[in-house]
Amino acid sequence: MAEAKGAIPEHFYRWIVVVASAVMMAFGVGFISTAVTVFIIPLNIEFGWPRGSVSFINTAGIVGIALGGIVMGWIADKFTTRLVAMIGAIS
Repeated sequence: MAEAKGAIPEHFYRWIVVVASAVMMAFGVGFISTAVTVFIIPLNIEFGWPRGSVSFINTAGIVGIALGGIVMGWIADKFTTRLVAMIGAIS
């Protein structure tokens, strides 16, 4: 289909979605990986947990995100991206 002169091509918007998704993921992962540092000392004082144990909570969460990404990628390949998005929105 011919595009109007001066119109932005449709494939350009795909890159906008990719860039926006990358920025959102960078912020999300940044908050997830650094937010636990706020709770290390309070958890240490309240429960007597050593810093290594509190930090392990964060490590386990990041590993869970990584493994979940692999599983969701497999589901997206086998089924549809829409199903992956619905599962992600529900969970």
